[in-house]
Amino acid sequence: MLGAAIGFSGSDFRHLEPLFAPDTQPIAGMLPIIAVAPFAFVGFDTVPQASEEFLFDTRQCKKIMKLAIFFGFLIYIAVNTATAIVFPWYDFISKPSEWYTADAVAYVLGRGGVYILSICILAALLSGVLAFYMAASRLLFAIGRENGFSFFAKLNQKNGTPENAIVFTLMYSLFAPFFGRTVTSWIFEVASIGTAIGYLYTCLSCHKFSKKDGNRRQATKALIGSLFSCSFIALLLIPGTPSFLSIPSRIITLGWVILGSVFLLTHKRNFLGKKSDRRILDH
Repeated sequence: MLGAAIGFSGSDFRHLEPLFAPDTQPIAGMLPIIAVAPFAFVGFDTVPQASEEFLFDTRQCKKIMKLAIFFGFLIYIAVNTATAIVFPWYDFISKPSEWYTADAVAYVLGRGGVYILSICILAALLSGVLAFYMAASRLLFAIGRENGFSFFAKLNQKNGTPENAIVFTLMYSLFAPFFGRTVTSWIFEVASIGTAIGYLYTCLSCHKFSKKDGNRRQATKALIGSLFSCSFIALLLIPGTPSFLSIPSRIITLGWVILGSVFLLTHKRNFLGKKSDRRILDH
């Protein structure tokens, strides 16, 4: 796609200018994107979440994640660049569209190019959905085996997979399409906070154990990661910032905090009073 766009007679890299919206300060345009950046990386952490079921050396997970992030970076840049160089930006916004990339591809490659693009996008969406589906069910399984909800810890006798967690994930996922784009955007904002908190918790845990093991390099990296995580959280929660949560998102966040607090108070004894069940999925 990028090659076709570059080779198109009407394409020009000068169409990328201006680099920022004329009526918006650069920092105001970047902060909302930076604030939700952690959520954009959620899909990559499905690799270690499913590592118990891998049939190869789990130490390869780090390499797989790096390659996935690198190629994801290349694809995003290629698609955005190919779209932007075909037309000047004011030609795009003068005609409202649901999918500007498809408009650019149709202009360069015709309807056949749009079909190919649609197949590629569908493949990317399905791989992401399946990865999140797997990760969510394994997360529920982890909660169940750590004495949270034993219902989710049940394994299928034949396949060794957490069947209750998989079915539950399927059932509540069926309602998502009926929420609509607006509600989905609220969930996206709240999920960005949850992701940043998850990264913060992970980095602090890594820092603690690395420091205990005398691994200064790893402890320093974890500390830097913790600082970045705090920055992402601040961008979403500090009033007045361009990325400050909308009112509905703040209400959802408050409800999420209350629900989490109730869960902690009612299950604190289970988590702290018993040893972890470190079973590995037999698959």
